[in-house]
Amino acid sequence: MNPDFSDYDFWIGKLREALASGQYKDALLCAEEASNVAQTDTERAEVMNFKGDCLLALQRDEEALSIYNDSLAQFQNTCKREDEPFLKEHIAKAFFKKMETLAKLERQAEIPAVYDEMICHFGADNTPFIRKYLAKALCKKALYFAQLAKREESFSHYALALYDELLQKFGNDTDKEVKQIVAKALLGKGNALRVFDALEAYDELIEKYGNETDTTIKQQVAKAMYEKGCILYYALDRYDDAIKVLDDLIEKFGNDTDTEIKKQVIEAMREKGDKPYYLDREEDAIKAYDACIEKFGNETDTEIKKLVAIAMREKGDRLSSLYREEDAIKAYDACIEKFGNETDTIIKYQVAIAMREKGDHLSSLLYRKKDALKAYDELIEKFGNETDTIIKKHVAWAMYKKGDNPYYIDRDEDAIKAYDALIEKFSNETDTEIKQQVAMAMREKGDTLYKLDRREAAIKAYDELIQKFGNDFGNDKGCYYYKNYGYRYNYNTIKEQVAKAMIKRGDTLYKLGRREAAIKAYDDLIEKFSNETDTTIKEQVAKAMCWKGMSLYDLDRKEAAIKAYDDLIEKFSNETDTTIKQQVAKAMYEKGCILYYALDRYDDAIKVYDELIEKFGNETDTIIKQLVPKAMFKKKKTKFVSFITTLKSRVFGAFQR
Repeated sequence: MNPDFSDYDFWIGKLREALASGQYKDALLCAEEASNVAQTDTERAEVMNFKGDCLLALQRDEEALSIYNDSLAQFQNTCKREDEPFLKEHIAKAFFKKMETLAKLERQAEIPAVYDEMICHFGADNTPFIRKYLAKALCKKALYFAQLAKREESFSHYALALYDELLQKFGNDTDKEVKQIVAKALLGKGNALRVFDALEAYDELIEKYGNETDTTIKQQVAKAMYEKGCILYYALDRYDDAIKVLDDLIEKFGNDTDTEIKKQVIEAMREKGDKPYYLDREEDAIKAYDACIEKFGNETDTEIKKLVAIAMREKGDRLSSLYREEDAIKAYDACIEKFGNETDTIIKYQVAIAMREKGDHLSSLLYRKKDALKAYDELIEKFGNETDTIIKKHVAWAMYKKGDNPYYIDRDEDAIKAYDALIEKFSNETDTEIKQQVAMAMREKGDTLYKLDRREAAIKAYDELIQKFGNDFGNDKGCYYYKNYGYRYNYNTIKEQVAKAMIKRGDTLYKLGRREAAIKAYDDLIEKFSNETDTTIKEQVAKAMCWKGMSLYDLDRKEAAIKAYDDLIEKFSNETDTTIKQQVAKAMYEKGCILYYALDRYDDAIKVYDELIEKFGNETDTIIKQLVPKAMFKKKKTKFVSFITTLKSRVFGAFQR
């Protein structure tokens, strides 16, 4: 039978076939043909919606929005005509698709007005098809305000009011799609509420729909159970209850084939791997990770593989925290072997983290330096050309550790080469954490050159660091990194490296006998960082003030040296940090020595020694403990010399008379 190309149903059938097979351009051509032969407003509205759907699938979102607007402009005021009873269904869909398109275009602020306009037209309509779209639209509006509430808490009550309105209007509906929306609303309400009210919403969802077989509804139930477990653990410290909820989730949905539900099961298993550790049930934690890996390790879905990769890497982290270093390395190796050739970015993160952690464990904890170097080299070779910033951070760390590793096995030239390679590769990076690695490498290069007695070269290295980063701290602070990216807390700020380079530059100049230049270096550091509150930076300032005093004394500028020591004592006398207290104790001791040996101000010297003994007499730090008995000895010696000097003076005076 020959097709009737003038038949609307023929083109709509072809259009549906093309849409179902993903042939969106062909579907759009069919929509044009259907539009040409459409006879009624219902057909015209239907085909316009299909056009919008095709354009959305082709990522032509603005054109799709224009189509939905045209449909509403043409038909929304006539959609309740009795001669075309199905027209309103297409208009209701156009309203909803307009809202979806606005969300896709990130024009969410326009969504509430579209919903309100839809309510004006259909608010009293109880037709099942219309109710379905009203429920969907109301859920979209609530979601919009819930998203706003994440940035501004005052919007949360709007979201909650909308969720409650939806539940009141549609909570008892038996239509499958409406029940799906109600389940999503209960989950959204729980996410928007605080602890106890959230638990109530999650429990309502679990109780109401716990026995449903529809996949979309089961997804919401699984998510609610997971969120409930997290609240019980993190917010209420009800650890055993949390684990029970997670166990219930795993038991209920453990054999489900839906990908989204599987993800919740894996997340529950991962949480079980994390939580028992803090309950002193370490083996339960490892078993939870093993169960997750065994159950889902052969999945082919990328989203599932991401979570399995994270679980395998986290297992290594957990074993490490239990001081089972060899087992941790085996876990990292398993992750690397299984996912080493994956192209998904999140999975590559896990592989990079595992390779990095393996190197760190071999280097710092097991002292297998050569194996550590090999691990770092493998990471650098595998990911050295990656453009992703997070992976580049791991590469930079591996290159830094290559330099840091040989330093401790007397391969200093290799260390310098490793630092130079890192500096050359990443010197133009703008990411703060990568710049931190570059700054660390530049400072360590200077320290290594100093160790090799190549002091002029060391000064040059320090100068390059100070020049490059001295005024470029940016968002330079220690920070926690998101756990799925595998970062730990980083204390090594750029500012810290600059301060350490400045103090080492001064020390190197001092060792070279260039006292005036050393004093200027110390003054530059003191001026730049005198108001810093970070303890590590303050330590460098205290050292600079102390060494400045020593340099001034070497130049026979005794009163200036005493003033430098006084400035240090006054600025840091109340500090509790051990390194800073060491500098204060040294300053007091050196001040006493100058007063005694160089200026013959015995009483002033004795007073300073007394202050040192009183302030630090009960300290346990080795360096300070050494200074206290020295001060006690100097005090006795000063008293004796003072007595002899006074006696001589009196005898000589009596002889003169």
